[in-house]
Amino acid sequence: MRIRVSLETTVARATAGIGDTYELSGFKVTYPGNIVSQEESADGIANVAFDAAWSGETFPGDAWCQITVADASGNTVGDLHFIASYPRPAEVGPPPMAVAVNGEAATATGSCEAGVMEAGPGYDFGTPTVAGAEGREGSVATFTSEWVSGRDPGTRECEVSTVSRSGESTTEVSLIAVADDAKIDVLSDLAPSEIASVSITCHEVRA
Repeated sequence: MRIRVSLETTVARATAGIGDTYELSGFKVTYPGNIVSQEESADGIANVAFDAAWSGETFPGDAWCQITVADASGNTVGDLHFIASYPRPAEVGPPPMAVAVNGEAATATGSCEAGVMEAGPGYDFGTPTVAGAEGREGSVATFTSEWVSGRDPGTRECEVSTVSRSGESTTEVSLIAVADDAKIDVLSDLAPSEIASVSITCHEVRA
């Protein structure tokens, strides 16, 4: 079973807070640093690497974060404000951030405000249309997404389940973030006549 999203996925965006956020730690400063994709170092740039973890058991959604860079004496030489959205806690931290500085960077600290994530399933995919797959054996179930609240729910953890007429079932878990009224195709090796049902059910992303 494979999932194909027909429209571009959206960056996680949501509108109702639940209080969780990201905890930033393990800061490492490289100075002089370089702007992403450029190899040459620059005195006005510091690269700051860090680890990010959920503060609770639920995906915090979008959160405003700030990194403050200081010199060896503790004087602030630069800062950066950005929106963080990390749907999965990772063993490796986010890519280093390039921070503009006006002095010799030595250390960094950072924190995030409460995240913004709407509770509930976020999406309703309804009942799909199931047809034979073009150019290959099997079938394709086409769903249309609907934002339950009318607002962008951002990234959700969704279970995609297929049940055959013989009673066998397969379930895959995927992270989904799509526009309202987007088409999502679920591909299966089963023929349309062999499929009893296909469904997508979503909930908040959890650790």
